[in-house]
Amino acid sequence: MRAGAGAKLLYWLLAALHLWPIWGSAWFVTVDGPCHLANARILLDLVRGDEFTGRFFALHTWPEPYWTGPVIMAAVMSVAPAWVAEKAVFSLAVIAVAWSYRRLAVSLAPERPWLSFLAMPFLLHYAVAMGFINFSLSLPLLLMALHHAWHQPFVSARGYPTRMALILTLLFFTHLTSFMAAGACVALILLLRDRGEGGSGLSGLRIAVLAAVPGICLSLAYWLMHPTARGGATWVPLDDRLAWLVNGRAYNALGVDGEFYASAMTAAPVAFLGAWLLIGGWKKDWAVRTWLLLAACALVAFLVLPDVAAGGSSASPRALLFFMLLVSLAITASGAHGTLALVTVTIVIAGDIWHTTLQARTARALSSEATALLEVAAPIGDAAVVLPLNYSGNWVHSNLSSYIAATRNATVLDNFVALAPFSPVQWRPESLPLGIGDFATSNAPCVRVREYERLTGVPITHVFFWKSPAESPDSCTTSTLEQVSAWHRAAESGDALLFVQP
Repeated sequence: MRAGAGAKLLYWLLAALHLWPIWGSAWFVTVDGPCHLANARILLDLVRGDEFTGRFFALHTWPEPYWTGPVIMAAVMSVAPAWVAEKAVFSLAVIAVAWSYRRLAVSLAPERPWLSFLAMPFLLHYAVAMGFINFSLSLPLLLMALHHAWHQPFVSARGYPTRMALILTLLFFTHLTSFMAAGACVALILLLRDRGEGGSGLSGLRIAVLAAVPGICLSLAYWLMHPTARGGATWVPLDDRLAWLVNGRAYNALGVDGEFYASAMTAAPVAFLGAWLLIGGWKKDWAVRTWLLLAACALVAFLVLPDVAAGGSSASPRALLFFMLLVSLAITASGAHGTLALVTVTIVIAGDIWHTTLQARTARALSSEATALLEVAAPIGDAAVVLPLNYSGNWVHSNLSSYIAATRNATVLDNFVALAPFSPVQWRPESLPLGIGDFATSNAPCVRVREYERLTGVPITHVFFWKSPAESPDSCTTSTLEQVSAWHRAAESGDALLFVQP
């Protein structure tokens, strides 16, 4: 077997290893993922014209960002169960990043395809564990945009860059932040490529602007329609962000035992080699300087931009992920010292394998809890209205009850995604559950079970307790139990309790 073919085979074997946490257990539990999965089910039911679902939710048909993930999962759920849709969308994100990164990296350094192994930490990164499905799907599209920008022929600059426009427009419908980042990178690449090849730079900018026009127009419409998306901002302290550069915050989401060290092992070598290049690599040719400039701009954005702004949150870890992605590509393009680069790749692979085994262990544990929850929820049938009460101190359990809505035609009243103005699925104003109490935001909820029927005319049929305290319940828990004391106790376990209205 040729060395190149062997490296390619090893690359895809390592990439396939990252499917282990996803497919190694019944459910791939992430923080926000269950709620996105439930909304994909709601989207499918609304498209089918389901009357029960339509009493609570409506389709938001304006061309907004964040449609790609729900549409993919809804399409899969039209022919397969919810657990398959969940695994399919995360598997697509993993394999697509592996494919698009290798494609770009090999085109930058065809004589050193082993540098493409720097992709491995980007397959199961911070946003995957958080359940940021659309953002995870946006990364391969961003890499595709960079590849096309790097190879866009200027001889056809008078025509319309259709392929680039399609990629950027699909990127808008996947994730707005990634669209803006990709648009800026594409413009810079085409400008510097044009100048590096003897042009004025205007041909490159023309291609970038034409390709981005549909997404720019849609983005302007988004900001005009959603004034709340222009709200206040907060920042992560600078010393924390500086520490993140070497401790692997872009890959570490849940902070399980060992994850800090495994993430640091994958991030620190790339960060240090990238710093060496950013300091001393500017004397290389224009192609290398282009990627160094992209990485430098991403670093500045990470250090300067807020973590919460424009209606979004957790921006800093995502900005760090962009920087790590671009600096790894700069290392690939730069022809950095062969031995040093090889050592870096080796350490990154070892750290990533360690990290993946930790993620697989965590996935199994979380899946067993999701399975336990669904076993107690089994008596809940279609057309049920479920009030979930989450007492768990584990923040990853925040949306676990959404699996109930994802697996049957039932309405679970905790659905934060449907409150977002840009969500494809929206709560109907007359069905909003906010008047019940703080069950969606507190792990010691105070609720008025009958209040939803008084406000909407629709009774709650099931109350589901998750991890409720067995001993010394607080006054709110005692009150809730009194409110359902006449209800039928349909199922229970050590972790869950289900009441059904008689």
